[in-house]
Amino acid sequence: MQGSHCRFCQHYCPVGRRGGECQRLDVPVKGQWSACSLMMPSFAPSWEMPENVIPMPVHALPFEYEIAVREREQDLVVA
Repeated sequence: MQGSHCRFCQHYCPVGRRGGECQRLDVPVKGQWSACSLMMPSFAPSWEMPENVIPMPVHALPFEYEIAVREREQDLVVA
């Protein structure tokens, strides 16, 4: 998962300027450390694990993004 660092975890609590604390493990951590398996995005429901997230299909994107994606796909086919 891209951006899986301690500072993005819902259990991370910043302390001071340079680090923080993992509230789940009750240990000091640095925000730039790779996250452990307990990491879940703070906006995700409790049942949603990062490895189970499915990419959004093109047809679910707003219209202007759909056009940009299709144009990019055409560029890739031509090149």
